[in-house]
This record gives sequence, structure tokens and C-alpha cells, in this order.
Amino acid sequence: MPRHTAGVLAIVLVATACSVEPIEDPGIGAGDLTTTVYAADGSVLTEWHAEQDRVLVTYDELPKHLVDAVVAIEDRRFWIHPGVDVRAVARAAVENIEAGDVVQGGSTITQQYVKNVLLTDAVTLERKAEEIGLALQLEETLTKTEIFERYANTIFLGEGAYGLGAAAKRYFGKSISALTLGESALLAGMIAAPTEFNPYDHLEAALQRRERSTKEVHGERALHVPRNPARADRESYVPSARSRTARAHAPGALKTKRG
Repeated sequence: MPRHTAGVLAIVLVATACSVEPIEDPGIGAGDLTTTVYAADGSVLTEWHAEQDRVLVTYDELPKHLVDAVVAIEDRRFWIHPGVDVRAVARAAVENIEAGDVVQGGSTITQQYVKNVLLTDAVTLERKAEEIGLALQLEETLTKTEIFERYANTIFLGEGAYGLGAAAKRYFGKSISALTLGESALLAGMIAAPTEFNPYDHLEAALQRRERSTKEVHGERALHVPRNPARADRESYVPSARSRTARAHAPGALKTKRG
């Protein structure tokens, strides 16, 4: 096992065994919100984006199949681990060794959220150690649904969209509560690499990733499986019109993979 991988595993094990103190709720960090201007009849006239296109949503607004898809492909033990998943780290270490490259990170949803709002993208052992410590502390401060809600509002999903609410509007032209199973699986699949799985530029890759998301969900039995379990894979993809200015509104729009 490479020395740096063994070091990360050791840090995780030590941190998990230590007494953990709660930290202050970091919210959604310093991100800006999107302002929507409505006409008298309730129709949308225009939207004003600040540095980031972000539409805040609550946990209760998230469809269950969207939550299940994200958990299944990003952090299958999210509901039961303390913020750090030692099994996932060990599994990622094995896969990375077999691949001869870093193909799996082992970061939980809590760790990803902490990194998004409190840390940098630097790929260093020190940053990973800090991320682990903060994730464990955060789990003493917030409930799992609170953590997921904040995560859902801070992840980058390409095209200038930060958060699942903005992504639902960006890619499908609808509110997050109206997402279908297939649309939810596609968005969940984009989290790991929003540029590589951008359906506007890489439709085939996005649909293949959607298929994997669907299989992960059914494999984990995290979802009330529909009568026809292949339905999400066969859903036709009908994207909303692509915004010509989407990338100009977010300096992180060219970001590819999460660290």
C-alpha cells in the first residue's frame, strides 16, 4: 500500500476514535443566490445571477428518489456513518492501488460539504486530515437531513449551477420537486465530474452515468423500486435550452472533478 494512502487511513482511524466536539453550523458558505423576477401573472420575466447561480431548496422539497440516487452513488453509508466512512476509504485505497491511479476518493457527503464551504481544493494529506476532523465535528452539530440539505445547496453541477435546485432549472427547466427518477439519477451521476458528465457536451457519457446511478440505487435498495425498474434508464432526456451565459456567471464553471 502506498505510504500516502496508509497515512490517510491511519488518520481516519485515529480521528474516529477521538472525542469530537461540535462546531458552528457553516451554512452554505459565502455563495450568492439567484434573484428571480416575476410578472404580475406569476410568470418568470428574468433571473439575475450573482457570482454563482444558486437556488436554495429545503430537504423536504427534495424528491425521495433524488436523495436515494445521490446517497447510493456518492455515499451509500451516509445515514449510518459518523461523518467519515472507514470502509469507503479502505475500499477506495484498494481500487486506487489496482488502477494505479486515484480513481476513488472515499470522501463522504459530509466531507464533501465541509470541503465545499470551509476548505480549498488542494490535494494534500494535511487538507484531508482537516476535512476528516471537521466532518466528524459537524456530525455532532447537525442532523443527517440538515447536512444533506446544505450539501444539496452547495455542490457544483456544471453550467454555472451550484446546488441541485439550480441544476434542476439549468438542465431541465423545472423545480427540483418535479424531477423524474431518470432526471434525478442523471444529476446524481454528475456530482463526481460535472464537466465530463455534462449532458450538453457529453450526452452519451451522461446517460451511461445515469444508468450506473440507477443500478446503484436498485442495488442498495435505497429506493421504492417502481414496477418497471428499468424505467429510469429508458427515460428520454429532454434538456432545457442551454444558457449562453451560464459559464460566465461562475468562476468555478470549468471545474471538473471533486477532490
